[in-house]
Amino acid sequence: MDFAKSLGPSVLPPIPPTPALGEASREFSLESETLSSGERTTLYWALRLMQAPESQALAARIPGGNRLAFGFLDPEFEQNNFGVIVLAASGAESPVRGESELLSPIVVDGHPFPAVVRRIVEQRQLAPPTVTFPKIGSSAAWARSRITSTAPIGPGVLTAKHVTTHWLGTVCTLSCGCVGTVDDVAPECIDAALVRLPAQCPHNPPPGAQWRKRRLVAPAAAVHLHAPSGIVRTTITATTNLLNLTTAPELPIRVLLANHGVPGDSGSLIEETRTGLAVGLYMGKYTAPRAGSLGQTGGLAQHIGQVCELMQMELYK
Repeated sequence: MDFAKSLGPSVLPPIPPTPALGEASREFSLESETLSSGERTTLYWALRLMQAPESQALAARIPGGNRLAFGFLDPEFEQNNFGVIVLAASGAESPVRGESELLSPIVVDGHPFPAVVRRIVEQRQLAPPTVTFPKIGSSAAWARSRITSTAPIGPGVLTAKHVTTHWLGTVCTLSCGCVGTVDDVAPECIDAALVRLPAQCPHNPPPGAQWRKRRLVAPAAAVHLHAPSGIVRTTITATTNLLNLTTAPELPIRVLLANHGVPGDSGSLIEETRTGLAVGLYMGKYTAPRAGSLGQTGGLAQHIGQVCELMQMELYK
């Protein structure tokens, strides 16, 4: 997605003098302390759309629809606007079409927001077993998990679960030739795993300062990936439902990015450029083919706050 063509937060109405976020009000207020004015606006309206009953009914009505995202539509292929995106599978029951599938607008607090179906194909960006750390992907940060238990796990390196075998006790080869062990994994739908390095591994210094993370991620925030391919600079365009942060591990929170990395970047940390806060684990790319063109592309990430909540995890530099 070419976010430079988007009108950005200017398409949104201002935050009302008395925000109507209910149970999300306190956390929004806390996050607002480190958000820019535009990011506060995008986060506020994304949360209001997440709370709208009309939004929640959309995915079930669309063939192949499996989750909703809230944020910026693609200015080239959809609309230059902010609204609700039904992320639907592209397959036999939900054919790719040559034009945008626009739905009836969602009205929130008297303001209409567009809704669109985006039929996507997801691709995890693993690499042949010759690069980086773990060998077919990357690591995000040092981490300890189960920190509130009597037997915390770690330190180890946090990565995407799909670059490991998903099973506790299995091994993965590191870039230095050492063999790491999968010590902890996130619940079924959450793409994260903790890998323990052998004592003799040259990548095995003690963890440094704790790495702060962003819980409520704002569309329009500038971010970058610390990837084996280099620093990949991009923008958050949308997220799935942030209200499921701790209560629904079966509903993974995904962060949509304007740009994507390359094979081997899976597992890299995504960090806010302005604040340095951790926001996600890079997973891969999505494409939304269009008739006669390559169509839309973008990046996908696992929300880091959900990982840390469900694995009782702390991150370290």
